[in-house]
Amino acid sequence: MIKLFQLVTGETIIGEVDSKDFSSSAQFNINQPLFVFAQPEEDDPKKIRIQLMPYAQLSDNQCVNINFKNVVWSSDPETGLKNQYQTIMGKIVTPPETQKIIT
Repeated sequence: MIKLFQLVTGETIIGEVDSKDFSSSAQFNINQPLFVFAQPEEDDPKKIRIQLMPYAQLSDNQCVNINFKNVVWSSDPETGLKNQYQTIMGKIVTPPETQKIIT
């Protein structure tokens, strides 16, 4: 599952975690982590542009072990951010939910 994390260092990371590791241990692995960098748009500072950059680019296996005591919060990423992550990582993009009209 893809999760979003804020670390005690202030870094925000998005990556894939194993659901069993994430719910049952003091530490967990984030596979293919990307650093989430928010920056104001140059032409409209009220708008924020999100950039994703490699977090463990010097790691052999692109996997980072994190201790839960270093996590301030975690959540499911919003759909746009999740799709951006999946596109960068070459994964299948999550299709938008379709609204059904029942008559």
